[in-house]
Amino acid sequence: MEGVPFLIAVYIFYKLIGLSVLYIRYKRSNYKAASGNSFASIVFNKGYKGEFLIFKVLEKLPGYKKILANLYVPKTDGATTEIDLVLVNSAGIYVIESKNLNGFLSGHEKEVMWTQNFDHRKKLKFHNPIMQNQGHINALEGILGKGKQKLCSCIVFGSQSCFKRVFVKSSDVIMVNRKRLSNRLAKDLLNRPRIFSESEIDKIGGILETYAHADKKTKREHIRLLKKQFPA
Repeated sequence: MEGVPFLIAVYIFYKLIGLSVLYIRYKRSNYKAASGNSFASIVFNKGYKGEFLIFKVLEKLPGYKKILANLYVPKTDGATTEIDLVLVNSAGIYVIESKNLNGFLSGHEKEVMWTQNFDHRKKLKFHNPIMQNQGHINALEGILGKGKQKLCSCIVFGSQSCFKRVFVKSSDVIMVNRKRLSNRLAKDLLNRPRIFSESEIDKIGGILETYAHADKKTKREHIRLLKKQFPA
């Protein structure tokens, strides 16, 4: 038992080191300006932390680009859809759905619900992220008027996730865990034709920025409609 306080102290020490490193990365990033999220929010909110870590990867990609976060985009029915991240560069518009989930993942692109499996016994269900992101893409097409060939769906899971039985055939969908995101996007950008100039990137980024930093009323209404659509 005498070693227990020592182990607790070591655990706290490493936790503090981890928080310090995360804070330095946060301060050096443009994530706060893009999303409005504080450092505390990424520490205590698993979803925001995953989003931030993806944002950091996007910042390091080569080439001229705009990165948008937490967009509340109107849909045709008058409601809004929340888009985690959008990357606009010369190769097109990457609409990114962050799923900060780990473990073994199973699902088919045509199935409504997917499964997260931790130890072959404990299972959790979650909504098909491809379908979710398609809703985001439809909303963006409504305000940008861009063809689908210019919009790419990108689903990013946690760095410790493993695709056990995931079936995706669509060529316009990228599915990857966060650890492999940088290489996967760099390869994809290299293989795509250049379709946007810097001025076009700025124009698209400017349009999308108007949907960032949503006020509390917009966020509350978005959550209310979500709960109505997907009751517990």
